[in-house]
Amino acid sequence: MEVLQSEIRVATQGIERLAREDERVRLLLPIRGIGRYSAMLILAEIGEIDRFAGPKKLVSFSDLCPSTFQSGRVFYHGKITKQGSRWLRWILVEAAQKYARAPGRLGNLFRRVQSRKGNNTAKVAVAREILVCIYHCLKKGVAFEESPKRVRRMDSQHVPQGRWC
Repeated sequence: MEVLQSEIRVATQGIERLAREDERVRLLLPIRGIGRYSAMLILAEIGEIDRFAGPKKLVSFSDLCPSTFQSGRVFYHGKITKQGSRWLRWILVEAAQKYARAPGRLGNLFRRVQSRKGNNTAKVAVAREILVCIYHCLKKGVAFEESPKRVRRMDSQHVPQGRWC
């Protein structure tokens, strides 16, 4: 038992050291429900953020998007297919549970979806939104900052840009 305890202690110290050295971990720590271990797991599963063309590609990679059944102009969204990264999906759904009673945009999203679709669907919806925020934080190199609602503003070329982080 002591040998296992010492190995666990060495592994824990190694993870803590890697988390302190990685600047990207600092960007994710302000998200509710994400600590050093969660941030390291998310970064390990995502890899380099530049390999994703946009947040939709990352959400698709994690399989937090609903399945779609389509025939002609008629289409239906079903459950998530669970074919993506299961560890990434798991840690984001765990983090999303922290927003059940939290104020702000993500907490409001949780309660709104929960009232219509139920608790599990609300967790997945918030996990999807957290992943989109993570994408933008890592891409822009800014720390997560929860805003009460998505702010739309126009830049010099009149292209709408959302505030995610």
